[in-house]
Amino acid sequence: MSTKRNTLRDAIKVALYVGAASIVSVGAAYAQDATPAATKDSAKNLDTITVTGSRVRRVDSETASPVLVLDRKTIEQSGKMTIGEIVNNLPNISGAPTTTQVNNGGGTGAATAELRGLGSVRTLVLIDGHRPGPTPVDLNSIPLDLVERIEVLTEGSSTVYGSDAIGGVINFIMRKNYNGAQFTASYGESGHHDGVRKGQSLIVGQSGDKGNVVAGIEYNKYDAVLAGARPLSANAVNLYSGVTAVGGSSRNPNGRIHLPADNPTAVALGCQDVSLKPGSAGTGKTVASNYVCYGSNGTGPFNYQPQNIVLTPQERTNAFALATYNVTDDISAYADFYHQKQTAQSQIAPLPFDTNDGVFISKDNLYNPFGADFGPPTPNRFRSRFTSLGQRIINNSTTNDTVFLGLKGNFGQTWSWDAGFDYNHFFAIAGPEGYINLASLKDAFGPSMLVGGVPTCVATPGDPATAIGGCVPINIFNVNDPTTIAILKNAQVNPLSTTSFIERELEFNASGDVFDLPAGAVKLAVGADQIRDYENVKIDALTRANPVDGTCSLSQETCGTPLVGGFDEKEAYAELFVPLLKNAPFAYALNLDIGARYSKYNLFKGNDSNKLSLEWRPIKDLLLRGSIADVFRAPSAANLFGGATGGAPAFNGDLCAGLTPNGTQAQKDGYNAHLAACGPARGTVNGQVPGVGTPPDPGGIVDTTTAGQSTGVFEGSVLGGFDLQPEKGRSYDFGLVYDPEFVPGLSTSVDFYRITLKDTITGLNPDVAMQDCFNNSGSIYCKFIHRDTQGSITFFTLPTVNLGAIRTDGVDMAVKYKFPVTPWGQFSTSFDFTHINKFDRNLNPAATAADPANNEILHLAGHYNKDFGNYAKWRGDAMLNWSMGNWNAGWHMRWVGKVQIGDLDTLQNTSIDACKPTPLDPNPNCLGPTVLRIGNYFNSAVTAGYNFGAIGTMDSRVDVGVDNVLDKKPPFIYSNYAVNGNTDVSTYDTIGRLFWARFTAKF
Repeated sequence: MSTKRNTLRDAIKVALYVGAASIVSVGAAYAQDATPAATKDSAKNLDTITVTGSRVRRVDSETASPVLVLDRKTIEQSGKMTIGEIVNNLPNISGAPTTTQVNNGGGTGAATAELRGLGSVRTLVLIDGHRPGPTPVDLNSIPLDLVERIEVLTEGSSTVYGSDAIGGVINFIMRKNYNGAQFTASYGESGHHDGVRKGQSLIVGQSGDKGNVVAGIEYNKYDAVLAGARPLSANAVNLYSGVTAVGGSSRNPNGRIHLPADNPTAVALGCQDVSLKPGSAGTGKTVASNYVCYGSNGTGPFNYQPQNIVLTPQERTNAFALATYNVTDDISAYADFYHQKQTAQSQIAPLPFDTNDGVFISKDNLYNPFGADFGPPTPNRFRSRFTSLGQRIINNSTTNDTVFLGLKGNFGQTWSWDAGFDYNHFFAIAGPEGYINLASLKDAFGPSMLVGGVPTCVATPGDPATAIGGCVPINIFNVNDPTTIAILKNAQVNPLSTTSFIERELEFNASGDVFDLPAGAVKLAVGADQIRDYENVKIDALTRANPVDGTCSLSQETCGTPLVGGFDEKEAYAELFVPLLKNAPFAYALNLDIGARYSKYNLFKGNDSNKLSLEWRPIKDLLLRGSIADVFRAPSAANLFGGATGGAPAFNGDLCAGLTPNGTQAQKDGYNAHLAACGPARGTVNGQVPGVGTPPDPGGIVDTTTAGQSTGVFEGSVLGGFDLQPEKGRSYDFGLVYDPEFVPGLSTSVDFYRITLKDTITGLNPDVAMQDCFNNSGSIYCKFIHRDTQGSITFFTLPTVNLGAIRTDGVDMAVKYKFPVTPWGQFSTSFDFTHINKFDRNLNPAATAADPANNEILHLAGHYNKDFGNYAKWRGDAMLNWSMGNWNAGWHMRWVGKVQIGDLDTLQNTSIDACKPTPLDPNPNCLGPTVLRIGNYFNSAVTAGYNFGAIGTMDSRVDVGVDNVLDKKPPFIYSNYAVNGNTDVSTYDTIGRLFWARFTAKF
């Protein structure tokens, strides 16, 4: 992060502000009119083209499938340096796509897209119609300067493209017929003097009678932006029982120590949770008199926010080479190669320490002032944070190589074919820093004593003869003690884990005319492919998870297990286009499109997909269209073979809170009525069934989680014992396009969609496991809830299962108008909107069917949900463009509509307040469901550019712009509901006003 002022940057800012004053239209023009250019091959086929959404080659670029097009001019004028920044601003994107603003839960520099908010795994990404690797694809791995246009299909299309095309398809069409050379240099910086981004690119190409070749390289770098550098994200602000407070985590450097009620210190202070006085006992043995009640004398929760980041630091290089060679007049060979190298960091607060993570501190430890054991199986708990070690950092490095090889050609008068081999290899290295090998300190936490005046670890308390060689006792009760710091740093480790994906595909496609009808030629497209996916995850021995409880030698968030596995897929499809009427009364054109695909897998059931589409033009200017299509998604290798991996999934609360076998009669009755969830048959810890302890007090789950999180051990379906199958559903799309001839330049469209999905592939949700087991003693999910001997939940096992259903519907609207040329230049404008009418996610359909009153259907439309993201009912883009001579300028506005967090409907079990009552324990301290309403969010950008024209052999231009012109702040969301930056970082801008400039030279 740079805070220095320099003359060049300030000069750019002055120019940008002056330019902004005269700008009257948008440069970042989304969804401009764009008609795909016919290639040499297509000319041989009567100028037919293939449009995203169909395999049939046709003359028409507007079909039954709704396709949003972003042309090259739109991409350039956006001023963005990565594809992810462009795509994720589309109004069709919702949910929680990964962006470079996602730190905790991201931090790899990757960006993914979620069409219709259905998850990035249900959005298929293609490059020139080819799969560039397993879904989800990192959009930032696609070289921006090589993209000719982006075609966004906004309907399910599994019949055409196979698995994953549920929410839609994003197809990147590359610049292959390119002549000359182009160099681009970009620079950007926020108005806060941080967030610097730099980029350069070079692209060269040559086209001729024998073929074409284009090659180049891109480089860009983004500096980090600290959360503490923005007022909104500088503090962890919690809402609990209606009270707003700057808080954070109970794992603080002064400790939060839970003592027995009869402990002398607890009796003397009048509290069971105590903390070390700030600044006391800097060295040596810490004594009990140096402790105060937790929360007093500045010993409250640790504010972890300032050391987090709201923009991931990253560095990326993309190299590419694409070539086509015309072997004969009818056969061409092609070879496309893409390479990306990317490094990025996620940065979070210093390492927390908790005896509930499998650490035992002996009462006979030399530095223990309380005379009590801490950690399981005792109820005593010790928490702290190792601030002296600095931040936890995950260094992420990814390499992605993609190759498309093949032959394509023509035969007969209309037929074209393509036979190819696609290969993708993705390799990632994750290297955490700031973590401790706790297993190596086991003896240091144990009994110890002075032997000859020297602190010594012993196996038997008070017996110097049992001294443990090489072990130095640790004063964990004062993490600022210099000796403690030295021991902790000596125990620091930097393990590595690697992930490798390989996807190979053989494919063949052919398309042409079959026979003629009065309305035109019947066209057929056929094809087949074979795909083999393979994944290999290697885990460092220090972070290899125990399959029983998911723990390892380091903090559980780093734990994982090796994974090796893959599967084979064979597919065949056919698509038939039938022109029914043409130039008839009330039928300028009437066309039918029918498709079918069969997918066969070696590890799970196959799948049939069918599609029926109809296009009707009652008059030339009006197109009515509709499609009904089956959609599906096959399990991935990770879904199947994933091992135990630690995580912190959201959890709304323990339904057993307040129930005990030793309390009031009501507590006893409730406990006995729900033994499966609350009693002894509640899973295992370290291979042993825990005893019947006392479940946590009302609201006590807050003490065993962090900000509504739980500890989870994720695993694949094979390890969890589930027979995973593809998820299936159906997509319905109906709409119209009206381009009135009497208003040249005007185009309007309205498209209604509905998607239903069942048997969704998902990791078991902790709330689903708890709810299902609580209401059904025979639930298969009871064994996945693990408690300690005191009844508190220690962790959940969360296997990948087919569980859940989704139903969503809404409408897309677009208006585009290119004004007639005026003496003041050429103006154009467009408006694109998406309205989500319904988005229902049923977490447990079986439970809903058995008892509708206890349904687990989340109504997400119009809500922000911490698990699934932002589903604002309205999103839109508005823009105005202007050009005259060598000048161009523009204005673009992005709109995200109102959203609500939480729901007053108790069945939704969502609330912005962290205090949540349970069904059998109302907890009078809680206010009940609480909502937070967020208003409309508008974010504007302006651009201006000037083309200097030819200077010698060079044609140059300069573009400047200001993103977030009004420095619009993102909406505030309490940190107990938003993991990153106190806001929804997948949707809203956290950086603020950003100035950028770009120089382009063409040779």
